Amino acid sequence: MNGEQVLNQSEINALLEKLRSGGSSEADVESKSSAEQYQEYDFNRPDKFNLENIRSLESIAKAFARGFSQELSAKCRYPITIKLSKRDNGNIIEQVPYATEYIRGVGKDRWAFCVVDLGLPDLGRVILQMDMAFTRPIHQNLLGSGERMEWEEEVEPLSEMDALVMQDWVESTVFPSLRNSFQNVEQFHLVLQSIETDPQYVKITRDSDVIALIPFDIEFGSEDDKLVRVGGIQLCIPYLSIEAISEKLTTENAIEYQLSGDISGQEEMMRRHLEMVNTKVDVEIGRGVITVRELLNLKNEDVITLNRKVRDRMIGYVGGVPKFSCKPGRNDERYAVKVTGFSEKAQGGELNG
Repeated sequence: MNGEQVLNQSEINALLEKLRSGGSSEADVESKSSAEQYQEYDFNRPDKFNLENIRSLESIAKAFARGFSQELSAKCRYPITIKLSKRDNGNIIEQVPYATEYIRGVGKDRWAFCVVDLGLPDLGRVILQMDMAFTRPIHQNLLGSGERMEWEEEVEPLSEMDALVMQDWVESTVFPSLRNSFQNVEQFHLVLQSIETDPQYVKITRDSDVIALIPFDIEFGSEDDKLVRVGGIQLCIPYLSIEAISEKLTTENAIEYQLSGDISGQEEMMRRHLEMVNTKVDVEIGRGVITVRELLNLKNEDVITLNRKVRDRMIGYVGGVPKFSCKPGRNDERYAVKVTGFSEKAQGGELNG
């Protein structure tokens, strides 16, 4: 109804009657339809990634977590599991302003920020943020501690040696997993630009940009002896860094990756990991029998006669099963054995000779 339209008396009476009977006026209908066209919008926390982008990133993040778990476990030779972490509101990925919430929300010297360039002209950089309570035991393991991995709550600043060790395992475990998980969207050429511990030195996008923040939980050990770190890893993806490929971030691409490339990739990865597993080898010089009296009276320089002659071959056991025959020797300053043959009877628990 415009301002120039004039109602006659009968039209006015009809309109009043409609209002008394609960009907809606033209103005009410227009007001309702206008209200339905708008939704609440928070200008302090704008959403740049659409729903399709978020679902695609969730699928990609799951594939990344699986690959990262397998690569890192193989490198450390220790069971390590990386899983997507759910927030209290049930969401996995959160969109937050880069400067006002992300940078100001993390402390100094508690996290290692790996700044990774995606390696393509139209793309930018992302951050892999890792709790140093997680990275420290990784370093100790790779430097030969050989002990049970536990969280290091009292973390120290990264030394030059720590940075070199981290660069090695990030490039050998994180990069292959990240490339494979995004392979159906884009082929990245990842470059580790720097590792920082102060978030104020991490400048990868505009302060006003919005990032997709993807948290991961970390588990050390087996089911019976497991240590869990909630949110110990976060992947920070600024919108401007991947804006050029945002249209490719679709659930169709993610589903296609899961159905095609992921299976063969996991088979190859599993084969490589199995080849790297340590297997215990025992060598039996011979066997002998003594009485309990002889055992109680045993002293230095006593001689126990074995059932095998000096020139006889010894038996090598793998996993408690006899697998090969060998003879003793020396390699540099260590005792060693030289494999001299195999036998079909090894599977039966004995070797000839």
